[in-house]
Amino acid sequence: GEDMASVDSGHLRIARQHMHQAVGALEMVGLGAPAHILRAMEAAVQKFIERPELCTEAAAAKVERAGFALTEYLEALLGGKNVSALSLFIQYKDVQDVSGAQAHPTDLWSMDWRWNEVAAPACPRVAPYDVDAYAAALRQLLDEPDDALRRRGEAVRAWARQYDWDAVAAAQEAYYLDVTERFHAARGRHTVTPP
Repeated sequence: GEDMASVDSGHLRIARQHMHQAVGALEMVGLGAPAHILRAMEAAVQKFIERPELCTEAAAAKVERAGFALTEYLEALLGGKNVSALSLFIQYKDVQDVSGAQAHPTDLWSMDWRWNEVAAPACPRVAPYDVDAYAAALRQLLDEPDDALRRRGEAVRAWARQYDWDAVAAAQEAYYLDVTERFHAARGRHTVTPP
């Protein structure tokens, strides 16, 4: 039962400063997800400095566990193991909870990605968020004769059939059967036949 408001926060300030420096080092070597976790730990320590009553044994233990998990993750990377930063999500979420911030698994997703562009062949293509281009494309479609719009609709429906659930499931099953067959062939076993 020590009054946390009367505790000297000097050690916490030093810890936060070290975390801040380590975040910069991780970012410099391209380890964005670990840097993100450490930044969350830094934010939690900042909360402890600002509101010492939040620095409970349970809250401090969450930050400590996140530190241990992050150390294990970095050691695995240095050891050449292929580990995912998503394996740290539970500790990351705990630390975000301590500092009162939201946590989502995509926060730790380190791969660059973008939405796949799916454009039907009979549809005008418009750059994302380009309202003027979108309006112009709509005007163009509205000005077309009915029979041209009907042909567009038929072409788009024919194109969209490739994304029908049955077609997607059949393609996925064929892929799995092919992988299984090649696996068994490599081991000298009989192939698998679909049901």
